Amino acid sequence: MPTPVGHLLSGISAYTILKPARPNRKWIFFAALFMAVMPDFDFVFGFFVDNPNRYHHHFTHSIFFITVMSLFVAFILAQNSRAHLLADFVLLTVAGLSHLFLDMLAVDTSAPYGMPLFWPLSEKYVISPVSIFSDIQRASHSGRFLSSLFNLHNLVAVGKEVLILGSITLFCLYFKRYGILKKNIGAKPGERFKR
Repeated sequence: MPTPVGHLLSGISAYTILKPARPNRKWIFFAALFMAVMPDFDFVFGFFVDNPNRYHHHFTHSIFFITVMSLFVAFILAQNSRAHLLADFVLLTVAGLSHLFLDMLAVDTSAPYGMPLFWPLSEKYVISPVSIFSDIQRASHSGRFLSSLFNLHNLVAVGKEVLILGSITLFCLYFKRYGILKKNIGAKPGERFKR
């Protein structure tokens, strides 16, 4: 599974592409970042039984859970105005689903492999046959969990995430900033890529 660094970068990419063109909407950025890392809050449940890994990649890593949480957060953001509820919901859902997508593309070294993507309709675990991201080495004991994250293997994994996902984020920022994608939609063939 990617680290929070990779998930935050995917959240920034989702926000960059889908961000609302409205003033005074700064909280939607932080909400998108929250949704991008939120599925990994399942580690917290494990601390109560002295094994942070115990409940990792369970129901919080499902499309249903992401959808429900996105709707919940969108409703909180829309307390003053329901006008932006749908746009916020879409952005938050994409940010949350990016977490599942990245986790599916990561090496999983402990059974059950993958995640219950279609929970509660199915308990079957799903994982991509292609792995792009490395696994993250971590201890199962609560007392050693945090310190175990700091090792060379995990540092290399973070570097790989920054290289791949950072490049995608910069790509999104560049094209959003200069409006090349927006300008070329519906443009005549001779007018494309003019600034």
